[in-house]
Amino acid sequence: WAGINMGNISNNIIVIGNNNIVRSEYKEVSESLDKLGNQIRINSELSDEQKVDYQAEINTIKSQLAKSEPNKEIVVKSWEFLKGVATINGVLGLYAKIKPLIESLLNKLSS
Repeated sequence: WAGINMGNISNNIIVIGNNNIVRSEYKEVSESLDKLGNQIRINSELSDEQKVDYQAEINTIKSQLAKSEPNKEIVVKSWEFLKGVATINGVLGLYAKIKPLIESLLNKLSS
């Protein structure tokens, strides 16, 4: 993981990548969302505008993962938008791997 910063702010909060703060229990979800964002950025089937829109929703979910009590409604809304990538070649497989992580996260969150 050359070039990726990982540090521990406290027992529950870690820094991943380029100063992305996430609670340790959401680390796997956050890292998976980073991978999804990377696949979206390099995908030739998407316009630049679509890429920016999808990345904004990924960032919205990740920002919720830094909070002590992520807002389930915000995560649900962003995840619903991201379902649009489920049919795109090169992204579908990664989306399928992330889906159970997001579903598990949503089951844990209160509204």
